[in-house]
Amino acid sequence: VHVQKERAFTQKIIKIIESNLANPDLDIAFLCKETGMSRTKLYQELKSIHSQSAGDFIRTLRMRRAAHLMTYENLSIGEIMFQVGIQTQSYFTKAFKKEFGKTPKQFISDLKVR
Repeated sequence: VHVQKERAFTQKIIKIIESNLANPDLDIAFLCKETGMSRTKLYQELKSIHSQSAGDFIRTLRMRRAAHLMTYENLSIGEIMFQVGIQTQSYFTKAFKKEFGKTPKQFISDLKVR
């Protein structure tokens, strides 16, 4: 039962994040409002299930979507940033590198080598 609750919670959070990915206002407060949870409760749930804070969880999903777009779509970095709701290139590059260990440009050039 516990695992089912965790899975349902995770699916709900992912669905909210993915449907609002392009929204730059998607943040912890937005998730709290959408789920009806307090900031503390949301943090505790995500931390216990995924070992990430809500902010990190949102960023991870954004970066995974960005990597997917880089891999399968012929879009510019600017278009990808727009689709994942990130407005500054410096933040996007820093967050992407933290997630994948390489900059978006390195990631794209590695894809072209294959």
